[in-house]
Amino acid sequence: MLMSYRRTQCLGVAARLQLFDRLALKPQTAAELAEECRVDPPSLRRLVRALVAMDLLVEDEGGRLNSTPIGMHFAADQLAPMARYVTSEPAWRAWSRLEDSIRTGQRAFDLEFGMRDWDFYATHPEAGAIFDAAMQALTSPAAAAIIAAHDFSGYKRVVDIGGGDGSLLIAILSAYPGLEGILFDRPGVVERAAPRLRESGLEERCRAVEGSFFEEVPSGAGAYLMKWILHDWEDGDAQRLLAVSRRAMTTGTDLIVVERVAPARVGPADLELVLADLQMMVMNGGRERTESEFRELLAGAGFRLAAVTETGTPVSVLRAVAV
Repeated sequence: MLMSYRRTQCLGVAARLQLFDRLALKPQTAAELAEECRVDPPSLRRLVRALVAMDLLVEDEGGRLNSTPIGMHFAADQLAPMARYVTSEPAWRAWSRLEDSIRTGQRAFDLEFGMRDWDFYATHPEAGAIFDAAMQALTSPAAAAIIAAHDFSGYKRVVDIGGGDGSLLIAILSAYPGLEGILFDRPGVVERAAPRLRESGLEERCRAVEGSFFEEVPSGAGAYLMKWILHDWEDGDAQRLLAVSRRAMTTGTDLIVVERVAPARVGPADLELVLADLQMMVMNGGRERTESEFRELLAGAGFRLAAVTETGTPVSVLRAVAV
């Protein structure tokens, strides 16, 4: 456990060099990969040996490399974007300040960079694109399970609040041809999402609206969706954005929240959840919450928690009703 950061960095470098994608096209030797990647051959050979020992690559008697079934998960269309994000300079430097967060209760990211991560991504588009790609990589595998956990057929229009690049909203609209959508997020995020909406062929049924969910959100929808939004924020800010959303709704409107739901007491099986909670503390200042904490948070903003549905993935779907 103490030295796990070394494996993480190996995965990050392999993802940035696109090793798993290159080998998916054809098996290659370490020397051939080094030439294609334009890196130092002896050094890449040492990295490759580590990836073989980690059961991510396999090497035949002729020295040709190929991905194992585990390694294939780190291709560009799967977990490579997440590997690039967690080993990016902003994330790495923020986590180096974990102790400062523990001592002060402040966000480690802010202590390191002097601003919130959202503001950093807005002023550093390359870092913002890495973050967007990571969120898409996490959303895509869970989208089908989220859609299966909640029936969207009773709505005419759904607003995805803080919808990022639109991955989940696109999946929902594709599954429900009669549904319209609004992707709502900050100006820079909406700008980065626009190409995906065009490529999806859903422009006639989905429009992107920019703004701040702390000020106002689009009104008149039958359902409002928040995926991995509430855990980004401290309780006061989370309740404030919920209250703003409530003002856009009529009584009986559904709020669909997609989040991890923490158990009241954690054990060894909950390691990933509590590490995700620390991730929120370090990067965003938010937290993962229990069902009772969600219930209280929602009630304070004018919602009643009506149902919690597990999806078979790390996240659950919480349906709240505006009262």
